[in-house]
Amino acid sequence: MGCPRGLQIDFTPADSWPAGVYEVVVVADKVTKRCTLTLPLDCDAATECSNESWTVITSGCMKSEQSVEGILFTGAPSSVKVTISSEGQTLGSGTYTPAYATTRPNGATCEPVCKSATVDPMAIQLSP
Repeated sequence: MGCPRGLQIDFTPADSWPAGVYEVVVVADKVTKRCTLTLPLDCDAATECSNESWTVITSGCMKSEQSVEGILFTGAPSSVKVTISSEGQTLGSGTYTPAYATTRPNGATCEPVCKSATVDPMAIQLSP
């Protein structure tokens, strides 16, 4: 059976985001990683904003419906700070100390052991 693992941070609003260049900065367990995301997205290409620790979740292939939904972590960081900015303006920032749930979907004595958490959505202030 599948194993939900990691941490997910959802962004609100998840509506259509205006075209532009967005910088995503994540500090997870004191390790800083950043990437740049350009909207409109190239729907034929892989998400340009990902690394071995986390991936920015995007949706929509019609330019008018594209949005940045949140961040999905492959691991279980104990502390996380996320900041989204565009053109030098901070659009949203959040600091989290996730409480992970541990489950064993194949039974109490069977592998795998899954650790997962979601946190309150991070507010994003988009320009009209």
